[in-house]
Amino acid sequence: MKKVIYLILILMLVLSSFNLYGCGSADVEPGSDPAETGSDPVVADDIYYPYIGAVLELPYFIDHRVGLELAGKYWGTNTVTLGPSDYDMSVMTSVIDQQIAQNPTALFISAFEDTLSPVIDKAVDAGIPVFTIDMDTIESKRQVFIGGDTIDYGRVHARTMAEAINGKGEVILMWKMGQNSQDQRAYGFKDELKKYPNIKIIQEVNSETDSSKDADALKAALQANPNANGISTLVASGPVAAATAVREVGKSGEVKIIGDSKDEPTLKLIESGEIYATVAIKTITENWYAAMLVDGIVKDNVQISNNDELAGVNSLPSFIDIGTFAITKDNVEHFYLPDDPFDYSNFNVTTPSADETYYLIGGVLELEYFLDHKIGFEAACEELGVKGMFQGPSNYDMAAMTSVIEQAISQKPAGILVMAFEDTLAPAINKAVAAGIPVVTIDMDTVESDRHMFVGGDTVEYGRIHARTMAEALDGKGEVILMWKMGQNSQDQRAFGFKDELKKYPDIKIVQEVNSETDSSKDADALKAALQANPNATGISTLVASGPVAAATAVREVSKTGEVMIVGDSKDEPTLNLLEKGELYATVAIKTRIEPYIAMKMLYLMNHTNLSISQDDEAAGMSVLPTRVDIGTFVIYEDTAKYFYMD
Repeated sequence: MKKVIYLILILMLVLSSFNLYGCGSADVEPGSDPAETGSDPVVADDIYYPYIGAVLELPYFIDHRVGLELAGKYWGTNTVTLGPSDYDMSVMTSVIDQQIAQNPTALFISAFEDTLSPVIDKAVDAGIPVFTIDMDTIESKRQVFIGGDTIDYGRVHARTMAEAINGKGEVILMWKMGQNSQDQRAYGFKDELKKYPNIKIIQEVNSETDSSKDADALKAALQANPNANGISTLVASGPVAAATAVREVGKSGEVKIIGDSKDEPTLKLIESGEIYATVAIKTITENWYAAMLVDGIVKDNVQISNNDELAGVNSLPSFIDIGTFAITKDNVEHFYLPDDPFDYSNFNVTTPSADETYYLIGGVLELEYFLDHKIGFEAACEELGVKGMFQGPSNYDMAAMTSVIEQAISQKPAGILVMAFEDTLAPAINKAVAAGIPVVTIDMDTVESDRHMFVGGDTVEYGRIHARTMAEALDGKGEVILMWKMGQNSQDQRAFGFKDELKKYPDIKIVQEVNSETDSSKDADALKAALQANPNATGISTLVASGPVAAATAVREVSKTGEVMIVGDSKDEPTLNLLEKGELYATVAIKTRIEPYIAMKMLYLMNHTNLSISQDDEAAGMSVLPTRVDIGTFVIYEDTAKYFYMD
């Protein structure tokens, strides 16, 4: 009898990995309804992108399917949700393999583990763009990751726990150990908790992503740690498990629980007071914004270079941080799913009015660097059928920029994009937001403002890439002069990244730091003086667009061309000319052209669809916009410079 029961259980386990989502079944055709099989295959020319995940029976993943299917409705594309109902990476690999054979327009994959990297790389090598959704694999060739900033998620979780226990106590921490995103969440939690010396993690518990098993594990942890007054669980199965465990040891109300996700049982536990809060990310937007990027690929209105394939770049961002937030008793009522989350009859799309206008406001607009912004902005406006105003002073004048922003506010535009050079622009940005105008900072951010979103390069990562490129140029040894515009947010962050990364190269020393005036002639004089004061300098790193010409001029004037390696910034024509002549070793650039393009498309979708995070985003204090978009940083060398000239 035991053998019979065992065989039945094995059979049930096998069958459970082939659920209504297709789950690797070879007879599920692209474009079919997720609950159907055997549908006719889509025409090869059709736009088709499947979402492939796992553990799909969890309520957490309903948002992924809803976002995908709404995207299909909005863009008129074919979509399907596929994957195993349990946590099975071998089945996921099989499903991805099957989809590669279908040659989809793109693949959206929840990359739970690095074990998926080989099949993801196979897809990329086959020319299929791959976007990792919600969970990332750091070992693969995927083009874009769209999800919450997992480390920041952990930080938000830790701060919420500190708030719940008034900054003092003993905490049990649960997560699924060994899963990339979960490990990163745990790292963020632990790192943030260092700010609270009176809170101690007394036990770490591995999640089985099963509420019953997790409850048993947490109950045992509570019994082993009778003084524990907090449980933080970073996994979706954890809130119910934690509440069950606390209830069973008779400590309801004594042990504060911070959960993960926003399924109905978790929300009810918040309302009942058994859970203090839960931390969630804007999951419904992940596949939605992935589909938006595919739309950009298909339309091909913006390219980074004259030949992206030969230049080794693409017009996709590196990362979209969709945003992390806490749900408490104050706003929990707005996060319940509708009775039928797959009823899209209320999905609404509007068209722009004839005079719908957006502004892009910048400064130092005479620099070629900012021509990319104009190109990307105008491409988006033309594609979307709206009016665009590209305005700002030709010099570095924050008072003039403030005046332009205030003039734009008076016109009541549908949105404003701002190159936020300094925090002095924050009051004007806040005034626009208070007037109900969505504001996106691009290229440069102001950390002091109420802006809705930032779209630009990861400035710290830019500095790291710059430092690694300089170390490469110097073979890991030498003396470097570093130039940047001191006091400007993004420039200071670049310099921080550069200096921090250079710690990995003990034989490279920064011998002088030089402030840029964003003027090639003045910067050349400053760098020439620095070279004369430091005759053993073998490298110049300039993090500002006016720097490459200035550095080459200074090196030429002290007769050290070829002796002092220069790593520059940006990709204007003079910089590219210097690269081809061999006067620069390399230049580091970001995908500036797609900054306003992506920002505009996101603003437009917010203004013209009713996609929402909750039942009432205004009452819940939510925005459908991501927190930030990292557009990506890359290096241009002598052999690729020719592809980056403006037509």
